[in-house]
Amino acid sequence: MKSKTFEEVFKNLKNHGAKGCVIASSGGLPIAWFGLEKKSVELFSTLSAAIMSASRILHRDVGKSSPQNIISEGKDSFMVLQEINDDAIIVIFGEKKKDEMFNAIKKAAKELRGVVT
Repeated sequence: MKSKTFEEVFKNLKNHGAKGCVIASSGGLPIAWFGLEKKSVELFSTLSAAIMSASRILHRDVGKSSPQNIISEGKDSFMVLQEINDDAIIVIFGEKKKDEMFNAIKKAAKELRGVVT
């Protein structure tokens, strides 16, 4: 699959209902984002990477493979954390749970594998 630019990926996610997105390193450093104020991005990136890391540890400790994604749902919102590769994650958030949104983030992660290293 051909790698896309951040802008192309973000446009597609927005078209599928994403209200915001953060691409972060596995260590929690923000790489690219939309929909969040700059002052919130660092904390959001750090916490998202920590959640993914903790989930990897929990899965490993029970003898299972690492999670590919983590879904957090609220009454009127949701977030999906998706692994791009060993070095990066993508987190999207929206107001409603939509199947097409989950497909969009999986596609975005694949497209970003050639961009984020």
